[in-house]
Amino acid sequence: MSLADEIRKDPLQYLPEKSLMDFWVFRQGYAMRYAMECHLRDDDFGGRLREFEFWLRNKYGIERDACSVYRIINSFSRNDVEALENFFALRDEFLQTVEEDSQDNRQEVHFERHDLIHILKGVRERPAMYFGNTHFRNFYLMMLGDERAFSDLGLAPGNDRKLWAEFKNWVEKTENNAQISRPWHKIVSYWGGSGESALELFYKWLDRFAATIGQPELFQVPLTFWQRYRKS
Repeated sequence: MSLADEIRKDPLQYLPEKSLMDFWVFRQGYAMRYAMECHLRDDDFGGRLREFEFWLRNKYGIERDACSVYRIINSFSRNDVEALENFFALRDEFLQTVEEDSQDNRQEVHFERHDLIHILKGVRERPAMYFGNTHFRNFYLMMLGDERAFSDLGLAPGNDRKLWAEFKNWVEKTENNAQISRPWHKIVSYWGGSGESALELFYKWLDRFAATIGQPELFQVPLTFWQRYRKS
C-alpha cells in the first residue's frame, strides 16, 4: 500500500492536521529520506506523478505553468481539508484512466545520503530548495516526513538523530515559559510566529543548544538565507 493510501485511511496517524498542504510537504520529506537511503518507493501514482500534473491542468483548463499539484487542487477547493479529500478523489479518477496500462513506470531516484546535521545546515542556507518557501511549519512537516520514513525503514539512529532528539527536549524544557508543557514545534511557532521569523528563531535556538553541548559552530553556515536576504 502506498503512503497516500495509508494516510487516506487515517490522516492524523501521520499528519498534525487533515490538510493537503501538510500531506504534500510531509510526503516530500518522506520521499527524500527514502531516496537518500537508496530505497525504491511508490510516488503514489505508480510512477505517473508528472502525468497527473498534466491531467489536472487539462481537467481544469489551466495553461501549462509552474504550479504544483497542491496549488492547483487547493485553488479549486474551499479549504485545505476539502483539498485533501479532493486530492484523493482526483487521484482515484486519474488512476482509473491509466489502469489498463499495467506497466510499472516507477523509476529509482537516489539522492546523496546526508545526515540531519547536513540537512539542517542546507535548509539554513536555502530553505526554499527543500520545501518551497521559508515557513517554519513547512520545515517542521518536512522533518516529520523524514523522521517517519527513517522509522518505517527500520534504520538505527546515529549521533545526528540523538542530537535532534536532545534539541527538541531542550526547547521544551528551556524555551516554553509556560506552566503547561507544549511540543517543541508549538513553542517555536508561538514565540516566532508562523512564517519566516519562526524559522529564523528556530536556528537561533539551535545555535544556543549547540553552545550548551560545547559545539557552538555545529549548525552554522558561511551565509544564511536571512543574511543574503538582508544584503540584497
